[in-house]
Amino acid sequence: MSHHIPSVSWQQARQILHEQGLDIAHHVKTESLPLLATIGHYLADDVYSMMPVPHYSSSAMDGYAVAGAPPWRLVTPAYPEDSRANIHRLTVPIAPGEATPILTGGLIPEGTEAIVREEHSRLYEGAEASSRPGVAAHLETASSIHYLDMAEGFEPPAVGADIRHAGAELERGELLARHGDRISARMAAFLGTNGFDELPVYAPIPVRCAFTGNEVITFGVPAPGQVRDAFGGFMEHAIISAGCEARPSIRLADVESEFRTFLSTSTARVLVFTGGSSTSGVDLVRKVLNDMGATYLFESVDVRPGHPALAARLPVPETGPNSGRERFVLGLPGNPLAAYT
Repeated sequence: MSHHIPSVSWQQARQILHEQGLDIAHHVKTESLPLLATIGHYLADDVYSMMPVPHYSSSAMDGYAVAGAPPWRLVTPAYPEDSRANIHRLTVPIAPGEATPILTGGLIPEGTEAIVREEHSRLYEGAEASSRPGVAAHLETASSIHYLDMAEGFEPPAVGADIRHAGAELERGELLARHGDRISARMAAFLGTNGFDELPVYAPIPVRCAFTGNEVITFGVPAPGQVRDAFGGFMEHAIISAGCEARPSIRLADVESEFRTFLSTSTARVLVFTGGSSTSGVDLVRKVLNDMGATYLFESVDVRPGHPALAARLPVPETGPNSGRERFVLGLPGNPLAAYT
């Protein structure tokens, strides 16, 4: 075979693989997995919000919910003795001239016009305490605190200040993630906050690697004429990180029959060779692919290092373990830098 085989650009190679990969994607099974188990998988459907974001109006700051102009009489809910209770949901309605403590994320009490930040306020003693139902009345002692005002140098907040209104970021039914998106930990966390416990995903495409080269050793310091393995155990992780299933790999001697057996018997949808993909007389990937009637998607990529990279479609056998199954081959250079590129 000529050493001057035509090359495609890096962008063309990616486009070709993407288009050909759709043939596999159409036959990939989908499944619904628990949220944490979906990380690294690809969405099998669009995902829409089940609720507005935020889903309730809340305080954006620690401080006080206020109504009307300062000073405000301080009223507080009747806090439970159980320290594990969710006090973010405890509220008491306020009227003009009143304030009540609130935490970041706390439910906005009825009547609230704005939030006064903790650091912008000051508390001082008052003359009487509220005795309204549901409000903890303060004892009229010298140490009782009844009133809230702005700290020196700060103006009263504008109406709506530091309130996160329900639906301000997203309305219910808005698109959160697209079909085909890869689910990262951050995406899964985001979808979890929107109430999702499971997601529809594609089952990962199985990939199997064959590592070639009689000169490769798997441990120790290589002698002249030897090279240390840079693929076994490492390439599989690269495949998994791309969202695929890494089937058990195999190490092949530079023997044509071993290459042929690997291609004939492996049932993974994508088969990857490292090494043996160049055009010299001792490189066997191209010879075996030609003998088996494979169809090249491309035979070389215009990139340095790594131009001998190839992609091919294997013929679909009528019988055997791969009967009716479409499979692809990626031939990667033996140079680790080129292969990982």
